[in-house]
Amino acid sequence: MVAALKGISLFDIRHYSNFASDLGQPSYPYSYVFIEPSYDVLNDYKNSTSQHPLTDIALGEGLIKETYEAIRNSPHWNSSVLIITWDEHGGFYDHAIPAGAVAPGDTAPQDKRNEYGFTFQQYGPRVPAVVISPLVPKNVVDHRLYDHGSIPATIEAFFGVNPLTQRDANANRLDTLLSLAAPRPDTPKTLASPAAAPALVMKMSVPDLSMTLAARPGETVDQGTLPVILQSALRQDLEMSPEQRTVILNRVRLIKTREQARQYLAEVQKKIRQRRAAAGPGTGLM
Repeated sequence: MVAALKGISLFDIRHYSNFASDLGQPSYPYSYVFIEPSYDVLNDYKNSTSQHPLTDIALGEGLIKETYEAIRNSPHWNSSVLIITWDEHGGFYDHAIPAGAVAPGDTAPQDKRNEYGFTFQQYGPRVPAVVISPLVPKNVVDHRLYDHGSIPATIEAFFGVNPLTQRDANANRLDTLLSLAAPRPDTPKTLASPAAAPALVMKMSVPDLSMTLAARPGETVDQGTLPVILQSALRQDLEMSPEQRTVILNRVRLIKTREQARQYLAEVQKKIRQRRAAAGPGTGLM
């Protein structure tokens, strides 16, 4: 879904199966990497690493394990920070009452992009977060209040970038956790495998959508994360075929059901694979 973001090109993205080998190069050129789990959205998330119901959560645990081990055993471990977090609380009861929040200030209640008039001055339920680095002391549990804006706030501090909104401008940063003068020498090189561990996440193949049936094919396309997946595919399609912009936009407007979404996603997947084969291995989402 990261490909739906403005300024992110299809060819800025590499498949996760390349991550460990890429990171193993001393000349690895990237200072910030966003790792997107898989969703398997047309199959009710059943074979994805996102830990979204109805998937086996061991797949997500496998993704965390493999990501940590790729970084831990790379030449870049001593200067690394791995942030693991979720976008939802998982539906579990939380005894803590959500606190008030600083409004981002990028929309107003009457703004056309804010049709329900929400002021964004209220946090929701807490979500987990783990910050992993050899520069964090052992057994640290930080009780300061963080939010998702703490991640861009930390990136902005590292790279000298201006805040996006008032929310991240006022968020507590994570770099204060990196308090050691030298990297710890006692961090494990491998983690325990998840119970009933599935096949290695890095080697998971992406299904051929032209050969895959959509679950509940006749139901509306407006379910779960499928609209965002379609938006991501649309942006990639437009990037590959800008001369067909009107045709592509009209094609997507006609999508009403999950099966029609699968057909379009299969078309975009085929285009991406053809373009990736021409450009070289490793690029592309699908």
